[in-house]
Amino acid sequence: MAAIGTILGFVLKEPVSVEQELNWYILALVSFALVILNAALILTIHYTQQIQLISAYLQKFIEPKIGIKWETRWTHYRKLKKSGSELPLGTSKPLAFSTLS
Repeated sequence: MAAIGTILGFVLKEPVSVEQELNWYILALVSFALVILNAALILTIHYTQQIQLISAYLQKFIEPKIGIKWETRWTHYRKLKKSGSELPLGTSKPLAFSTLS
């Protein structure tokens, strides 16, 4: 969105007197906005998938060795939240660290 505003500022800095030229500016800016927003959406999806992959790795390989169970609890919490159930006990970070024995 910041890039779109910056481009708008540079392009519309000088007044445009011909209506046909203004239509081309609007078409170009809308196209640019769609490209930027789609790129942001693709990056967001990619980073969300990477976070889920890292979470699964931590849950499978790291948690059994150190015993925190942080990702396991958050995975359980997200499943309960999707189903509309009450919040489970033990999903806070301090409580997860207090379970270290």
